[in-house]
Amino acid sequence: MKRIAFFDFDGTITSQDSYLRFLIYSSNWFYCVVALVVLFPVIVGYAFGVIDNSLAKALTLRWFYTGFSKARLEELGKNFCREIIPAIIRPQALQKIQWHQTEGHVLVLVTASVREWVEPWAREQGFKVIATELEVQDGVLTGRMKTPNNWGPEKLRRIEAEYLFEDYEFSYAYGDSRGDQEMLAAVDEGHYRPFRE
Repeated sequence: MKRIAFFDFDGTITSQDSYLRFLIYSSNWFYCVVALVVLFPVIVGYAFGVIDNSLAKALTLRWFYTGFSKARLEELGKNFCREIIPAIIRPQALQKIQWHQTEGHVLVLVTASVREWVEPWAREQGFKVIATELEVQDGVLTGRMKTPNNWGPEKLRRIEAEYLFEDYEFSYAYGDSRGDQEMLAAVDEGHYRPFRE
């Protein structure tokens, strides 16, 4: 039987959060400044725990991507994975990924980030991807999420919807935040913040 390894992305594999980086990358600075003003109550509410991260994310994604072309998002995602992601990958995380590859383990990236800006990099590393999905109608983003934010209990729910732990002789998971706790607790060997220098 094979072994399987689940990796969180932001903060675990990367040294920086890709979410804000991609919002800026996919927009212009003027639009980002306007967004900061418009979304300021959301930012403050999130900072003080009045608004949870899923709602804050939904409102932010709606502002930035309502009416956005899916093809354009995919193109920007590919460029982002080529130009930005390699510079924020933790070397120790990459070494561990390569070890799992060498051992022939199944690799699954389980991330709250949106699929389009992580999948091109993840596929190159041999990952299957479970990510937050955006709703699309006629090739255009509606501004809504197609799936719940892939964070916390939702991560484990999505994993269990696609994989049976009993199909694998051993399971690993790597995470760095509260949003990874359920995933880390469900596997045989969970690692919390393992790649911090």
